[in-house]
Amino acid sequence: MQRIARVMSIVCMCVLLHADVYDEDMLIQEGVIDSFGIHKSSPLRGLDSRLGEGLDYASLSKENLDDISNQNTAPMLSSALLPQQYILPEPLPDWIYATAIIEVHFNDGSMRRGFANMLKNGLYITSSEVVYSASLIPRRVYVKMQDSSAPEIICVAKLHLMAVDTQSGLALLENIASTDDYCNVVQKSYYHDRIQKRVTIDVFNKTPSINPNQNVLFPYVDKYYSFVPKTMQVGEVETYYDQASATYVKYGYQLKRDWYPNFAYGKGIFDTKGNFLGLISLTYHSYLPVLVKKEVVQDFLCSLDEKKVLQDGDIAKSCAALHKRQRFF
Repeated sequence: MQRIARVMSIVCMCVLLHADVYDEDMLIQEGVIDSFGIHKSSPLRGLDSRLGEGLDYASLSKENLDDISNQNTAPMLSSALLPQQYILPEPLPDWIYATAIIEVHFNDGSMRRGFANMLKNGLYITSSEVVYSASLIPRRVYVKMQDSSAPEIICVAKLHLMAVDTQSGLALLENIASTDDYCNVVQKSYYHDRIQKRVTIDVFNKTPSINPNQNVLFPYVDKYYSFVPKTMQVGEVETYYDQASATYVKYGYQLKRDWYPNFAYGKGIFDTKGNFLGLISLTYHSYLPVLVKKEVVQDFLCSLDEKKVLQDGDIAKSCAALHKRQRFF
């Protein structure tokens, strides 16, 4: 029954999409750079010409996404719409299924959306820009993911914020409850267990650091509200001068300026073999979004392990196995 409901959900969503859900007025950007990385002064124009290429998540308005994710009733279905039409034709890389969208609801009623990356044991790594907002407190955090059994992104879990480090621009969350497609808390099922254990992101992989101007992959949300991989080119190495050691510390890579409108904080970056390379965030030393490299993420997690904030056997083993741990910030 759950599988049938999910297939119906696919068809229903496609009906909505063909019913002018993506009207230009509804897609005018509402967020600011804290939320999505696009300033209020940059409304989306020329939308019709971009639909064939897919829409980045940052370009979807709050109302539009809420309409899709909270759709509880099924409209009349056209006999011309077949579920197999909306199954992705090619297999996706594993890291797509460990990529998540998180929605953070703060105590003042505001909300932010961003990306996160699922680690082992129900942990998620993201940008501090998504979950931290000065004096505001995250009250509810929901995670939406895409499973290989159906292409659309749906709500799967409720999260709890464990740690935030604005120096490195990183935050860690943990899974505290399972949810249905509409973010209502439910008892954990085989389906939820499969999502958490089928594939996760290994931030401690042995892949060498990337080079400046190298092509990398990142998750992109297309017009059918599904993750697909896309390519971008990183910029030059990002550094800051450390007074204590009197050296320049390399902590990430710049982003090409023409790519700024297409990013969202927390997006994981991968090589062509699916190895995690880092994620998009702001650090204490950067005033523009940067690709924070994976070694910074490793240091962040190992610091939490040292301070007993995080008690996870897999991360503890990975930290102990590091031949040379790099310290940042």
